[in-house]
Amino acid sequence: MLTRVSLTRRADEIAAPLTDHERIALGVTLIHTARHPSSWAAVKHAAQLVGRHGEGLMMDELRANEGALDLTPTVATTIHEQNGDRCSGGSDRAGQTRPRGSSSLRGAWRVFRRVEGQFSNSLAGDVLGGVCVFIAGIGLIIFAGALQ
Repeated sequence: MLTRVSLTRRADEIAAPLTDHERIALGVTLIHTARHPSSWAAVKHAAQLVGRHGEGLMMDELRANEGALDLTPTVATTIHEQNGDRCSGGSDRAGQTRPRGSSSLRGAWRVFRRVEGQFSNSLAGDVLGGVCVFIAGIGLIIFAGALQ
């Protein structure tokens, strides 16, 4: 069993000659080799860590390029879309294409959903919800008075 330090050292040695896109493709390929059903929690945790790292890189790119962001597919996504989903329990979708929206629209929608989730889980979201319920209650009272 590899320790965390030896695993990190080995990964650094393997990744040194690779480009970022090749490193990402290798990482996705390695995660796809997890086949045991009890590995779902580790795979889910890895997805969260990678997602946070991607958001951090995206924010760095936005700051560096004054809001311009290239969201075109990379080597990792194109390799795995061509090979299909070969995880255990997955279906082989190689060769099938699905309609996709504009990548910039997907990116904007993802950012909007994240911001909305943060707002909904904050005190400001609760206050806004309470104000809306109060206004709806006043509207119902006025509507009920008009029916009499």
